Amino acid sequence: MQNVYVTEKPVFPAVAVPQAAPSDSAETDIEPLESTTSEETSPVETEPEDTQAELPPNAYRAVVTWPDGLSLRAEADADAERIGGIENEASIIILEDSADGKWQRVRLENEQEGWIKGGNTERVP
Repeated sequence: MQNVYVTEKPVFPAVAVPQAAPSDSAETDIEPLESTTSEETSPVETEPEDTQAELPPNAYRAVVTWPDGLSLRAEADADAERIGGIENEASIIILEDSADGKWQRVRLENEQEGWIKGGNTERVP
């Protein structure tokens, strides 16, 4: 195999670059902006939310532990309509368990509610 070398340089059209006219001083004629508000603003202090107060009676916070995530169903039944999904390690609220203990009614962070297969979550403080 022979090596081939190209000795020609690529040809680009000449491009004129505008040059700024030199100024006599380093200062500019730009004036600073004035504030349009007459009141000073101060940081708003907020109290930490009591997240437990948001929970309905007997509800608790949990995270999903199933590696592949979970299907969110409209009812506590494997054949019920799938209305969403929940990723592994997602934070949820367990609202109640089904009568047979195989399903849990949950609320997601976006306020959507549905049922998941029980035994795939871990309670968190």
